Amino acid sequence: MVLRTLSTLAKASVGLSAWMQGKIGASAADAMTDTGKGFGNYLMALGIIETVALFVMVFIAGLL
Repeated sequence: MVLRTLSTLAKASVGLSAWMQGKIGASAADAMTDTGKGFGNYLMALGIIETVALFVMVFIAGLL
């Protein structure tokens, strides 16, 4: 029962992270077409969300 709960939580966390990556990527592309500036900032924002997904994956794998 506990493993099933952890598995569901991990899937939801990774799915939410992927959704947020899509939202940030779309916003970054929109902002880049408008201004042409801030490419490094957009990459940092995507990197933070990707780091969250990797941490979730590693910590859940360690628990299982």
